[in-house]
Amino acid sequence: MRIQSSGPDLKPPGGPQPPVAAGGGRPAAAVVARDTAPPSRPRLTGAFLQLGQREQDEAPAAMVARLTAMKAAGMTTVIIQYSGHNGTDLGAATEKVLAAADRLGMKVWVGAPLDETHWWTRSWSPAFLRALTPPNVDAVKAIVAKVADHPSLAGLYLPYETSGLASPWAMGDFYGALAQAAKEARPGLPVMISPYSNLEPGRPLSLPSWLQQWWWGVVLGRAKVDVLAWQDGVGGTDAQLKRIDHDLGAIARAAKRHDVALWANVEAFDRTSPLNRPFEATSAPFDRLQRQLAAVAPYTKDIVCFDFNDYMDPAAGDAQARLYEAYSAYVKQPDP
Repeated sequence: MRIQSSGPDLKPPGGPQPPVAAGGGRPAAAVVARDTAPPSRPRLTGAFLQLGQREQDEAPAAMVARLTAMKAAGMTTVIIQYSGHNGTDLGAATEKVLAAADRLGMKVWVGAPLDETHWWTRSWSPAFLRALTPPNVDAVKAIVAKVADHPSLAGLYLPYETSGLASPWAMGDFYGALAQAAKEARPGLPVMISPYSNLEPGRPLSLPSWLQQWWWGVVLGRAKVDVLAWQDGVGGTDAQLKRIDHDLGAIARAAKRHDVALWANVEAFDRTSPLNRPFEATSAPFDRLQRQLAAVAPYTKDIVCFDFNDYMDPAAGDAQARLYEAYSAYVKQPDP
């Protein structure tokens, strides 16, 4: 989660807006829920991996062990956040993930390379997004061609995140160009994005529900993506738990209108640094993760977490092992 410049004032089309519930909560329009009743014990179906130099340098066996631990806890979908970051190639680490998933029968969404040098301060600008499109179209085509033969490949993930402080037409066109490039490189390849709602990291503040619904309706009408995995923002502040209906409810309505599959991306970390300091975090307490699962389960059965290798891998440290062991015990219990 990052702050973005507010950019130009965005206004929805004219006409009456959806009525707001008493107290200023979500609009009175019905919440879009999943097709079946949520289980009493919702579970993670997968997790993000944020790759870095550690994963570049480690032996392939370490990645096999990491994904084996994921699978043992019922997580069979892996989402690689990015296969390159700000010019640093993470191809070796990406290949290790795919090879391990091929071996273990898991599914992988490969993240396109991410250049966020100016993203957080300039992505509100349509001109910036237009300039960013051609090199990213080329990068998407290159990574899809590179990984296309892996049986574990499930889709492409676009790692450029947004919260609604940008032109929805320009953002939709940016996503749409990248998604189209992926589908041209491999016909039928699904594409995923994972946006968030917080206007400022670590603060439970977002656009009004009706405005989020309108904004995402415009974006998804142009984006050509297949899956939207909404970030819950709870890793920055527990208070965000109270806003999940407000935020996810609005995005669920927009996703349903455009036939985009809705997933939830719950944050498995707990920020420990003040908001005015560089980001530091530890693994989330399990009781909070359990509340996060319960909060998003009414909307989707597809729930992933961010991220496994830093905050939930039992081989990564004591805090990670505690969270993994508590979650593993939870999933082994039968539903009441």
